[in-house]
Amino acid sequence: MEKINEIRQIWQEMDRRLSKLEIENKKIMQTVMKSTYSSAKEKLLNKYLRFIIIECVMITFMNLFFIFNPLIVDKYRILAITYWDIFFLLEVSLDIYLFYQTKDINIYTSTITEITKKASMNWKIHKIGVLAGLPLSFVGIFIMALSLNAYEYILYGMAVGGVLGLIIGVIQFLKFRSNYKLLVKAI
Repeated sequence: MEKINEIRQIWQEMDRRLSKLEIENKKIMQTVMKSTYSSAKEKLLNKYLRFIIIECVMITFMNLFFIFNPLIVDKYRILAITYWDIFFLLEVSLDIYLFYQTKDINIYTSTITEITKKASMNWKIHKIGVLAGLPLSFVGIFIMALSLNAYEYILYGMAVGGVLGLIIGVIQFLKFRSNYKLLVKAI
């Protein structure tokens, strides 16, 4: 009988230790998940902020380029300025919207379902923006080519810039996708 009581005490002690370890493991996992979530969210916010700044600089650059460039054909000058201003204003508006929508995602006050829905919706809106912006940028490049009177070497430069822009865009698109996936997985 004494052996049974001794085994029972050992069993209870082991059960207590195991319960304590389980609680500690849950706390560690929650800390890791919150850290991963915060890191993914911060990366998204930083990327949107960077894109907002770049788009604002591009509005200024394009206006200066089309206003002061002597190679621009006058009849396309206003069209090019207006087109690029509208294009970049739409892009910057979308990025500001997504920046604040992402900033509003809160792991402490929202349910997992709400966080997942918000992140998924932001990613869908981001994809729509990219899919709409890509053909619009090609139209803008065409207008730019018209306004530059199709100077051969400028067109070569535009083609190289377009290819590089496309490569950089795809890389950034994949990084955004990765951060959104990480944001949802961290929950």
